[in-house]
Amino acid sequence: MNKKIYSILLFFVVCFLNIFSTNLFSQNFKEISLKDIGYQKDIVLYGITPAQTLFFPVPRGGIDFQNSYFELHMSVSTILSDYSNIKISVNDVPVYTAFIRNVSTNPIIKIPLNEVKLEDLMMSEKPLLKIEVGGYLNITDDRCRDLATQGLWMVIKQKSKLVLNYSEQLKNTIADFFTDKFERILILTPKRMNPNLAGSIMWINTRLLDLIKSENITYSSFEEIDPSRIQNYSHVIAIGKTDELMSLPVPFSIERGEISNQAKQSFTPDDGVLFVRLFGGTKVLYVTGDNDKSVQKSSAAIVNPKQFVKLLSNFSLVRYIEPFKIKSFVGNKYKLTLDELGFERIQTKGIGSLRITMFISELELAKYIGSVDFYLYSKYTPVKQTFQNGFINVYLNDVLVESKRLDQTGTINGLMVSLPKYLFKKMNTFEIEFSYFPDEGECRDDLTQFVGEVYSYSYFDVTSDNTGKASNFSNFPNAFLTNTYVVFQSNPLPEHIQAASSIVNAIQKISKQEQYFPPIMSFAEMFATMENSNNNYIVVSSDVRYNKESFEYLPLDLSQNFKIISSSTKQVMFEYSDNMPIAVMQLTKTLTSNNVLLVSSYGQEGKGYLVKLADQFSQRIGTIDGNVAIMSGADYPLVFKTAEALDKVFYTTEPVKQEPLKIRWDKFKYVWIILVWVIIIGLSILLYTRSRRGVRIARG
Repeated sequence: MNKKIYSILLFFVVCFLNIFSTNLFSQNFKEISLKDIGYQKDIVLYGITPAQTLFFPVPRGGIDFQNSYFELHMSVSTILSDYSNIKISVNDVPVYTAFIRNVSTNPIIKIPLNEVKLEDLMMSEKPLLKIEVGGYLNITDDRCRDLATQGLWMVIKQKSKLVLNYSEQLKNTIADFFTDKFERILILTPKRMNPNLAGSIMWINTRLLDLIKSENITYSSFEEIDPSRIQNYSHVIAIGKTDELMSLPVPFSIERGEISNQAKQSFTPDDGVLFVRLFGGTKVLYVTGDNDKSVQKSSAAIVNPKQFVKLLSNFSLVRYIEPFKIKSFVGNKYKLTLDELGFERIQTKGIGSLRITMFISELELAKYIGSVDFYLYSKYTPVKQTFQNGFINVYLNDVLVESKRLDQTGTINGLMVSLPKYLFKKMNTFEIEFSYFPDEGECRDDLTQFVGEVYSYSYFDVTSDNTGKASNFSNFPNAFLTNTYVVFQSNPLPEHIQAASSIVNAIQKISKQEQYFPPIMSFAEMFATMENSNNNYIVVSSDVRYNKESFEYLPLDLSQNFKIISSSTKQVMFEYSDNMPIAVMQLTKTLTSNNVLLVSSYGQEGKGYLVKLADQFSQRIGTIDGNVAIMSGADYPLVFKTAEALDKVFYTTEPVKQEPLKIRWDKFKYVWIILVWVIIIGLSILLYTRSRRGVRIARG
């Protein structure tokens, strides 16, 4: 009996450990699948030695490449010989080769990344890990006949993924704070904030969204937080001015004198300050300075990628900040090389389908694409003039846009490929394929290994549209990529910061501009600068009733009750009344044609809707069709097209009823009687006088 009990207990312990280890795995690792980098389907390769080059974006720091790997899901032709093999290279260095006979028909292969040098990635403007998957495929010893069978193929599955392991080392340095593993984080701020401080916090919150979900970021104030609650978190960020840090509860409060002593050098009001302290199992990052500007310096040092990785101690004075590099799109016509887009060492070799795929955001090319031509510069193994099945092909989003026969020169000097505007999406796959398939006769005559290289100075010649006004959420990110400010009301709330962070982070991802951190303004500064500028504004507020006269067109006037009615069905799609908690997002323009995104909430519960609305909007950014989004009680936003009059807004606020004027005859009856008698007597006198005068004239 005891043995059975022990067996049951052992079973539960094993199950618990298994679940625990699974959860631990999910917390420590970040997965990037082929779907995440733009592949909408499996990749099929043909030929004797086919190859596919993949580029994966990777973080600049915090990754333990010794325990990270590439997981390849693939399948191969079932008629291949046991001597066919698979080869995988990482950053142009071969790291894995195996015979087909040693793997199953649908193999899953894990490729360690321990040879990857973190220093090389950190120096790159856009860190990309290059992985090439290829192989040698044969059916018989006669590879020329094998080519003719069309049975030489392999498939790279879409679920293949890069698995990155975050470093296990818990170091007490600033740079390691964001590379530690944590499931949730607490941000502490002063209870009363101004727009500038809120902006500094927003930058850090935006950075955190690359690591954890928005619902796992919690806010509290210096003055109200309980010390025991702080200790429930492994990671905490306290951000505010040096004199405000005294409001933190003991033992987390810090005096300015302590900071000066730790600086061990002159500490001026212009200096930003960053330092980390450990309190048991809680690591606290302090982001501070003597004024708003110095606090902003500290925040900028954290979110600027190249500056952040240099914070290799537990204390740092920040005296200089590199300006954020955001693509400016100066002028309507310009060139962008592959090198500028982060693609280097673009080379492939083999026999068959040799394809190089690059994942490019529309906003990396232009705010609004007018026309795009690609100029290709390449060198490859020369082929004989009689060779019939050698081509270089160019694809945009799986559509063949150019095909040129390979020749004996072995070079391509500026081949112009026109890329149709209608093929572009928000995210695009751009592919260059060397197709090298000798027939059986050519194969027997001469079969050499083919090598093809695309020079990184190949470039996109871009002409952008002059369209600069956003009237629909679908083109929202484009219009707000440059000259954009985030505007907060005079006393911003944590919900405002979270909503703005979600929107900014979404623009970063869809534009692939990791240094997109807009500056901050107050309402007064916005109204003072909008008249003679081409600024764009993302305005976040609560319970602010906007004046319709301040805008060229205000989709919804929240100072009135309204109904939104479909023009086609005539049905009421949404109805608003004054006491309803609501969050609203509206795309509009000022009277001076500045693009404005109004993100506002009304009612106490509406503040929570504001965060949800911004989060939902950010997940679907660039694909939402409409100019108004509303969240009130539902789990998802309602989107309307009021600008195009497809959904009409009718204001139902009734005007103040005025009582009609009534004459109260009974109240003034004596006055009326006297007045009547006066009129009768007067008429009588008039008639008598006129009759007497007529008699005299007649006698006369």
